[in-house]
Amino acid sequence: MFFVSSIDTRELESGWRDALDELSKGMATAVRNAATEGAAEARTVHTYKDQTGALTKSIKGELTESGRGYAEGYIRAGDPKASWIEEGTAAHRILPKAGEGIGPLPKGQSRRSSKDIGTHRTALRWRGADGTTHFARVVNHPGGKSYPFMGPAYLKAERVLTRDLEVAIEKARKIMEE
Repeated sequence: MFFVSSIDTRELESGWRDALDELSKGMATAVRNAATEGAAEARTVHTYKDQTGALTKSIKGELTESGRGYAEGYIRAGDPKASWIEEGTAAHRILPKAGEGIGPLPKGQSRRSSKDIGTHRTALRWRGADGTTHFARVVNHPGGKSYPFMGPAYLKAERVLTRDLEVAIEKARKIMEE
């Protein structure tokens, strides 16, 4: 008795390639949607008061890179004050800038620039809510409250990513069933 068997896997391999292509496309879409919707969440659903609008305008989300089997994106707040708003600040002392010279300075104090000629700032000054000017040699700042906006943006992005990946997986599954 003589027995011969052969298996042709070309159709299966083609199905796998098509499914992987669909999954890669879906991943890129999911990451793009998650980043943009997460950034939109941070820009619109926040409790901080953005007096200049700079922080809110600096919040961006986008797909940065994608290919077969991977996708990468980000949500970023480009304003330098973003982490202070997100995390709050600890209580701290505020001191006026010291004049030119050498030697150690108290923690948190810096020196005036050598180009800062003609100013003798030995006190801090600020305008109060009532419009009057106040002076002090030292201010003990109580710290700033945190106003999280990137955490909720991350949670929104996670929900969008999960939703869109489930759609992409379902499309790839249907390709494999054909």
